[in-house]
Amino acid sequence: MWSGNVVCYSVNLLASVTANRISECLDLKRSELFPDHIHVDSRWNVKYGSDQTKTKRIDDIPIPLFVFDVIVSWCLWEGYVFSLSRGARPVNGNRVLDALYKALAKIGISREEADRRNIKFYSWRAFANTYFRSRGIADS
Repeated sequence: MWSGNVVCYSVNLLASVTANRISECLDLKRSELFPDHIHVDSRWNVKYGSDQTKTKRIDDIPIPLFVFDVIVSWCLWEGYVFSLSRGARPVNGNRVLDALYKALAKIGISREEADRRNIKFYSWRAFANTYFRSRGIADS
């Protein structure tokens, strides 16, 4: 569904299991990625670069091992994980969104249908939070 775009696929995968915002995903550095968690202490701001998270919190967020394995299978550099410049700068958020809409189209959800159903990158946050709540995990 992702036409070989492992970077954009992996950003979406990470968001689906962590409920992170796109800016928090894009700011992830290789030194903050571990087999069982990610360390989130900043977000990517196109204008200013790395900045405090929206909540100003620093969190270690658990991830499944398979997510780590997917990312390290192609991320062979230091710096920003989700990068098309070998870690020098994060991939553009619009490119990630475009890849998401193309993947949705391949499963029969057009851009118009996605808009009508309010499906966007932020939907991963709702998806993950709904899953966590169904498993009895507290919002905190």
